[in-house]
Amino acid sequence: MAAAAALPARDQLQERVLLYQYGELLQGMLHKRYKRFLADIEQQLTDQASAAASPAAAAAAAAAGEAGSQRGTWVGVHSALANKLAAAMLKQQLLPQLGQYSSVQPEVKLGGSSSSRVDFLLTRPDGGKVYVEVKSVTMAMSQQQWSSSSSGGSAAGSSGKKRSAGGRKKAPSKQAAAAPQQLAADSATATVGVAAAGAAAAAAGGLVAVFPDAVSVRAQRHVQDLAQLKAAGHNAVCLFVLQRDDCGCFAPAAHIDPAYAAALQAAHAAGVQMLAVVCEQDPDAGAIWFRGSVPVLL
Repeated sequence: MAAAAALPARDQLQERVLLYQYGELLQGMLHKRYKRFLADIEQQLTDQASAAASPAAAAAAAAAGEAGSQRGTWVGVHSALANKLAAAMLKQQLLPQLGQYSSVQPEVKLGGSSSSRVDFLLTRPDGGKVYVEVKSVTMAMSQQQWSSSSSGGSAAGSSGKKRSAGGRKKAPSKQAAAAPQQLAADSATATVGVAAAGAAAAAAGGLVAVFPDAVSVRAQRHVQDLAQLKAAGHNAVCLFVLQRDDCGCFAPAAHIDPAYAAALQAAHAAGVQMLAVVCEQDPDAGAIWFRGSVPVLL
């Protein structure tokens, strides 16, 4: 196993690139949260008009504080917006990990016996196809919380063993929780490297972005679809859009949905590319910015 690789801290992410511009934003006071995305919010009006931060974002900021951020951060909780952000990234070709492509098609049916759609289909100059599935990531945990939740080997299913990035089983150890496997995609060739990243994640702010935040059979099926597309000779990518900028890495939430984590590991072993990108919410400018990519831990 290679030595721990430093994860990019907030101020080491790339220069901001505009992805999305909001219309009017409304200011609200959070009174009570029933669930992560259900709350009582009192709209605050000025003499001029409603302005500043959206109520949904206010609730999200509170959620971010509970996740362990020392400074608080804005979190985009509109899951459908992740696809618009991804579309902007693809249009501007901000993800060199994907290689060259000449066209982008949204919402493409897979055909055959499958009723599923894939979020984007990229076509390479030589006609090759790249299928991209987008997932909106809003939840985060401290590195210590995540290490504790994953130390039992839940990501490997009921076997009680944790799989490495190469898909091989290894017996759990005291170091397993502190040294998860890091998938670092080379920007030119998307080559996957393996390194111990737990301590580096802590140094990068201590937060690990995780998905899903609830058991999702649909998300499991989407990962399986990508694996099948890869087996059919196409390129397939799982793109995790982090709608917050305070995390140093991304990992599947194996403690919440172990079946999804296992499916993600199997898909990676089959050659599906895993990519996590950071989006910064900027209520003052009414904008969302692209800030680059972070490692994926499996």
